[in-house]
Formats: sequence, C-alpha cells, structure tokens
Amino acid sequence: MRDATARRKRWIGEFRTRSAALTDPPVGRYPHAMIPARAGATGLLATAWLLAASPAESQTARPIELQLKRWAETHADEQTATLERLVNIQSGTMNTAGVRAVGAAIRKSLDSLGFTTSWIDLPPELKRAGHLYAERKGGRASGSS
Repeated sequence: MRDATARRKRWIGEFRTRSAALTDPPVGRYPHAMIPARAGATGLLATAWLLAASPAESQTARPIELQLKRWAETHADEQTATLERLVNIQSGTMNTAGVRAVGAAIRKSLDSLGFTTSWIDLPPELKRAGHLYAERKGGRASGSS
C-alpha cells in the first residue's frame, strides 16, 4: 500500500514538473485541436497533449494552439487535482467497482462536453468491469485542416 502511494506521489510530482515546462505545441500534429470550455476529461486530454509535444517538433504556433497552451497553463493545478483524484481510486483490473468509479468520473466530464456515453458490460465470466464508450457527432470546425 505504501509503495502505491509513493508511486502516485512521484507520478503527480513528475506531472507537475512537466506542466511547468510547457513548450509551444507543434503545428499540424493535431489539426483538430479543441479548446476546452470546461474542466474535466477534455482539459486533462489537452494538458496531456501539450506535455507530449517535444521541442524538436515545435514551430510557430497558430493562435488556436497558443490559446490551448494558455488554457492548459491556467488550469494546470485544477487538472493535476483531477488526475490525482482519479489515480487515487483503487481501480486495478480485478477491482470492478474501482474501474466503474473511474469510468463514472470520466463519463460525467464527457457528458458535460456533449458526448453521448454508455457503459459496455463484459460477460460475467471474464470478471472485468467493462468499457466506457463515448461518441460525439458533428462536422469539422471551420478553418481546420
């Protein structure tokens, strides 16, 4: 138990360190970049996207990418707290209640962003919680490539 807590704290510390060292996002890597309007799964995904960007790929960022970067920087503490809350849910593969609890937390965020979500149960003999499925229909935003 103590090892798991230490791993979580180390991981969260690394996440905060990387959040503080954000660089300009790469141009063209994800042309469909979203600007999160609310905290939750989208913000967490946006933050992860920015952290994955390597400086070697950076070029001159487009305005939407700079806006996304500013959002991630402004909400880094909030997103770290969300990540910490999710990581602290005991949700190992065989802990079906914990897996469902993580799914419920993420589902709430996705629903608030206009996604249609559902839980896909697996056969009971597999002894697994299942999968969260999310879908959002729509066209491309104007100006995206």
